[in-house]
Amino acid sequence: MLCSFFVFLPLTVGDALGELVGTTWGKQRLRVWGIGEINRKSFLGTSAVFLGSLVPLLVIVHFYQLPTMWYGLAMGVSVLTTGIELLAPRGTDNFFIPVGNATLCLGFVLLFL
Repeated sequence: MLCSFFVFLPLTVGDALGELVGTTWGKQRLRVWGIGEINRKSFLGTSAVFLGSLVPLLVIVHFYQLPTMWYGLAMGVSVLTTGIELLAPRGTDNFFIPVGNATLCLGFVLLFL
């Protein structure tokens, strides 16, 4: 159950926050592959994805009093989510973010639990 937080919170909070912050205040400077008319992302939106992924996961780790290694998973998932957000063709990140995060969580469980 805990891993489901690590799979879906970055998508629901981080990705949504990145879209809101990036389109509202960000200057679109990063060209990305994509589907549709706007194929640019901003540094501010990308930062919002990272922080919007990391902060909720850190709250979960703290709330459930998980061991220290879970803080590393929170950081890894946040970095992976941000990377997928930047590299996945625009419009496909909602598929690739949970798949990537689930794969990372599976590796974490197999190695540490």
